[in-house]
Amino acid sequence: MSVQRIDIAKDYDFEIQEIKNRLKYLENGHIYELTKSPQDGSLSTNIQKLRKQLNDLFSKIENQAPSDFEKMDELFE
Repeated sequence: MSVQRIDIAKDYDFEIQEIKNRLKYLENGHIYELTKSPQDGSLSTNIQKLRKQLNDLFSKIENQAPSDFEKMDELFE
């Protein structure tokens, strides 16, 4: 039986980049509690979004589901 290997970094680059962007955003202090800017969102809101992004990514990997980029690519075929 052959096991299909996936290159997570390549196959889910879009999702990984979104997570990296959120972490960088937080690292740079873009949270409502510091900036008082509603567009930044509270720390708890950002953590909830990050948790959802990670759970979605893990679920896609576990189920070998297509990435968001692959889904968008299919729309334009």
